[in-house]
Amino acid sequence: MKIDFDNYEYKEIVKDILNNREFKKIELCPHHKINRLVHSKRVSYYSYKICKKLGFDYVSAARGGLLHDFFLNKYKIIVSKIKNTIIKSFNTIIITLLFLTKKSGFIHFI
Repeated sequence: MKIDFDNYEYKEIVKDILNNREFKKIELCPHHKINRLVHSKRVSYYSYKICKKLGFDYVSAARGGLLHDFFLNKYKIIVSKIKNTIIKSFNTIIITLLFLTKKSGFIHFI
């Protein structure tokens, strides 16, 4: 199936999502050897065409196809912040333990 992103009906269905500033950021994220925007547009367009042919809700399919990986941006940011907090806490604990063991004269490495 040839992808026709210039299909007027398809573009009208998804234009508000494609023009969203936050959504455009997914173009910077690698995904399946391409970027996440290209991937999501492919999923969206194929879903739109298949659902339209089968008489299903092609509007929701087209919009859902674009958004199916969008949440990952926020998830990765949250995970990154949690990871950084854990690493900083761990480093603080290690430094404190090393200081205390050195100060007490007791140094034991496993």
